[in-house]
This record gives sequence, C-alpha cells and structure tokens, in this order.
Amino acid sequence: MKHWLFAVSCAVLLLGGCTTKSEPKHAEPAPRQEQPSKPRAEEQQTFPLTGLPAKGNIHQRVVGVMINNHPKARPQSGLSKADIVYEVLAEGDITRLLALYQSELPERVGPVRSARDYYIDLSEGYHALYVCHGWSPEAKARLEGGGIDYLNGLFYDGTLFQRVPFRKAPHNSYITFANIEKGAEQNGYAWTDNVPPLSFRTDEPSGKKVGTVHIAYSHRAYAQVEYQYVSEQKGYYRYSGGEQTIDYDTHKPVVVQNVMIIAAHHQVVDSHGRRDIDLVSGGKGYLLQGGVMQLIEWKNVDGRLLPYRDGAPIGFVPGKRDQYRAGTGDRPVEIITALSVARQRGGGFADWLATTFFPPKRKEEAAMQIDKLRGRELDQLFKAILSLRDLEECYRFFDDLCTVNEIQALAQRLEVARMLREGYTYHKIETETGASTATISRVKRCLNYGNDAYAMALDRIKEEQQQEEKEANEAVTD
Repeated sequence: MKHWLFAVSCAVLLLGGCTTKSEPKHAEPAPRQEQPSKPRAEEQQTFPLTGLPAKGNIHQRVVGVMINNHPKARPQSGLSKADIVYEVLAEGDITRLLALYQSELPERVGPVRSARDYYIDLSEGYHALYVCHGWSPEAKARLEGGGIDYLNGLFYDGTLFQRVPFRKAPHNSYITFANIEKGAEQNGYAWTDNVPPLSFRTDEPSGKKVGTVHIAYSHRAYAQVEYQYVSEQKGYYRYSGGEQTIDYDTHKPVVVQNVMIIAAHHQVVDSHGRRDIDLVSGGKGYLLQGGVMQLIEWKNVDGRLLPYRDGAPIGFVPGKRDQYRAGTGDRPVEIITALSVARQRGGGFADWLATTFFPPKRKEEAAMQIDKLRGRELDQLFKAILSLRDLEECYRFFDDLCTVNEIQALAQRLEVARMLREGYTYHKIETETGASTATISRVKRCLNYGNDAYAMALDRIKEEQQQEEKEANEAVTD
C-alpha cells in the first residue's frame, strides 16, 4: 500500500469551495493521543516510505518526478506505483504533481512537466533524484546552483525523454525508469541511498465520520476534485473533473488510504500566475484515515510535511495486501494527500477552514521570532544603534561589534531584499551579490510573510535619496 502526499496551498483569509458530506452519525470515540507505531521486528524489513514488507531493494534511492496535471495530461502514467505524491498549485488554478518513487519503479512515467522551487524543496526532503522538463527562473537558479542531482528534459529531449504521439506538447514528454537510471549513471548520481523511514501506526484512527470531501481549486470543472470513502476498500476513490483518477497504462483506479489536507500561505508572484508558497512554517490541517477526519497540525521536518497532534507525531496507516485491495484485484495503493484550496468565493468546508485557521489579525499584532529575545540586553543593543549619528559612527561601531563576515552577511541580505523588490531573478541576484539560493529564499519569505521591515527600511532610504537629489537639483537651479 502506497502513500501519495498531495501538498497544499491555502492562502490566508482566502475562501475556497471545499465541502464535506458525512456518513450516518456514530458516537465519536473519546479524544486520545495519536502515537506512531513501534519499530517492527528486526527480521522483518519494510520499505521506508510505505511501511510494507520489503520484497525488493530497500536502499533504492528516491526518485522525484514532476508530473503534469493539466486536463490534457490526464490520465497520467506511473502514479499508482508512487510512494508519495505532493500536489501543489503551480499556475493559476492548475496543480502539478511531484511523485516520489522508492519501493516500486514503474516502466515509464509522465507526462513530465517543468520545475518550481518549492517542489525542489519537497524533493530534497527525501534526497531524491529530481526529474523535470523545463523550469521557472527560481527553479533554474536552484538547480544550477549546485548540490541537487537532477535530470531536465530540456537537455535530453529525444534521448532520455521521449515525446508520445497520442498527446500534444507540452503534455507529451515521458521518460522510462530505465532511462532515469541511465541518466543517473551518465551524470555520476547515486542510485542507492539509506532513506530515513516515515512513522506508521498500529492502532485504529479516530475522529469525525466523513464520507465525501469535495475540493474546488476554482469554479472551473477541471479544477474540481472529490474523494469518496468506500468502506469495502477501506479507502477513498479520487475523482478529478468528474472523472475517476486511474493509471493510463494499467487502467486501474487509484485508491486513497490517508488524505492529509493542510493550509499554507501562498500568493501569485508574476504575470504567468506562478506562486510562492510557504511550505516551511507549518500550520493547521486535516488527516483523513479509515473514513474519519481529525484536526491536526502539520510541520515541515527536514523537508517532509508531517502530521502532528498535541505536539506528538501521528503515524500513517501502513499497507496490508490482504485488507486493502482495489476492486480490480490490483495491488493496494495507500495515499497521503494534502489538497489545495483555490482563490474562489464559496461556502462550507473551506470557509470554515479559512476562518478557523486564519482569523483576521492586523500584521502589527502578529508575534515576531525576535519577541522571545526581548529584554534589557537587546534593548541596549538597539538603543546603541539608534544613538549613532552618521555613517562614520556606524562604520566605527559595527567594526567593533561584528566580524567582517557578519557585517557582509547583513549588508548582503538587505541588497538581496532590494533586488527582489525590483524584480530581479534569483540567478541575477546570486551573480551580483554572491548570496546562496537558500539565503535568497529566506529573504523572499520575509518579504512576503514577515513584518514589512525590509520594505520599511528600503522605502525610507529611497525617500531620503530622492530628497537629496531634489535638494541638489534646486541648488543647481538657484
């Protein structure tokens, strides 16, 4: 039984069209602490991402493939054999899938689509070999910055990647896993790895009985997703655009065992509808297992999005062949999924999600990370800085206070913030400032979700420069 992990983007105070239909009411069990399952006996090896008894190579390196989810790309090939799948909004109301393979490798997978920086972050949570066809400017900077093993169809179109005749570009790029392994060998990438395992549970899940979950990424029919719990399968069938999700090559339906729905801040950042999504800070969400739903917290733990409750991790349901089988007789598929709620007016589930998770709050009321450090010593530092009268005094003070590297790091971050605000690409910023893509991403996150302090300082500097230029021009005319 597999895990699909569909990662979410639900914007602050934005309303979506999610609804739930409950099964006949039953008495809810008393709340109790969820605990991950204890390690299995040493003699029984299991796959690290499924919890299933291992019948293959448990040291296979994870392979992450960007899969197209445009209506013209459905149904896709190879999804039923993925251990984990993240689904995240990519452009407008179109989602894209990051499928992670470890316990099983399909013959081929696709259609393969272009990279985004946040998908790369999620792939890196599993140290995956990243496979894509194309990239956004931010993703290009990340991948070309070094340290990430990847195969991009832009450079292997017609060799490792092949165009299929039954679909039109850009929805027709496919790759076989034989070619992925070949590409890894050509580039000197590792094909084996010690993959840290996920946590799995042995007890029964508890929560509110829920039969159907409907998610509207937008008002358009192709952006509507539904999960229907089928007790005979002990899982959920998935429907997209009104059609059941199946594997193109096998025609087998996908069965979902765990559905993880998370809320995350996101915003559109360019005219193409590309998004910046905060999949780092954590937040609220839901976990659906066994036909019941419970409220959870999600955390990003070393790049992995994981469910917690009352501060303790919640284990996923491991696969059991003799219990969770598709009606077609195919091997069972377990899916952990987090779904996106699009920018749309609507009622029901998503309204509750938005108002419960993100009640209205003025930005100045939000807690700052630095609040925990408030005290006499920090007050003294800031008062000392405020007492400096000119640039020369600043140079003297910070020369005594900081190392050269510390001063350079602070100055670099402010310059990165200025360039980001003026629309420079990651690659340009990295070239001109020497900042790493990780530093650029952190600064960008502060610009988008921080305290507006970068903007405040840069705006004041700009205003002062404009005033000085104005006074200089007036002096010349006088």
